[in-house]
Amino acid sequence: MTGALLFSLVEDFRRAMVPDNATEEDVWTLETDLGMLLAMPFQATLSAQLANGAAEPYLLTPGIKEA
Repeated sequence: MTGALLFSLVEDFRRAMVPDNATEEDVWTLETDLGMLLAMPFQATLSAQLANGAAEPYLLTPGIKEA
């Protein structure tokens, strides 16, 4: 994995997952230890999670609320 970040604390993970000054074009990516890759548009995905959380509060994790 090139450019991989390793985290030992949940707080470090949360800080790294929210881009500074995110725009509509920013894509959030995550690669697992098995090489699986997930790529999502950051703002659209965050907005959808917040909207879904209005009806399903369990979706609003502390990380989502802070983003």
